[in-house]
Amino acid sequence: MKTTGESFQMTSGSVQGVQEREQDIWKKVCEQLTDITSGMSEEEKQDYEKKIRAKLQRGANLSVEELNYLRIHNPELYRSAMRVKTAKQQLKELRHCKSKQEANTLIAWTISRISDKDPDKTYLTAGLRKVAEEFKKSFRYARLPETNDQKKDKKARGKKKQDKNSSDMFGSLLQMLTPEPLLSESLQNFIGVN
Repeated sequence: MKTTGESFQMTSGSVQGVQEREQDIWKKVCEQLTDITSGMSEEEKQDYEKKIRAKLQRGANLSVEELNYLRIHNPELYRSAMRVKTAKQQLKELRHCKSKQEANTLIAWTISRISDKDPDKTYLTAGLRKVAEEFKKSFRYARLPETNDQKKDKKARGKKKQDKNSSDMFGSLLQMLTPEPLLSESLQNFIGVN
């Protein structure tokens, strides 16, 4: 005969088992809802993964669906894709560079820091080069001076030009404020005002 404690343990254990099965079911349902390949054959899934690898090798951004696929079916490649995504986001700090030379140095330095032994080197290098290429096509990059020295020279020239413009404006203002005789010279002679 079972005691009350034994009965409770069995009930508690069976409830826990049911909860675990429910969690497994919900996990599978969620994966199927987020996995766009859930209705694909194995061959189609392999083709899809090849396309994802090709995108990574080109340095292109992966979609949310592609990342979800990797998270579910290829956790190792998912980790690589997330490393690439993070590195690309960090390199977007190029927008803070003060010259093209500084931007190019940052790009070269960032890429050179990737170890030859890094298994993700191909993906990381491609992703970082893609960010650099996009930045170099941007309006922000086009506006940058070639070097920091040119920026200083440009500031100095701008200051001189501003000073010249200021003095020209000051001279014009003085001319406007200088009192002109209210009466012409011939009129003053006629009236007798000198």
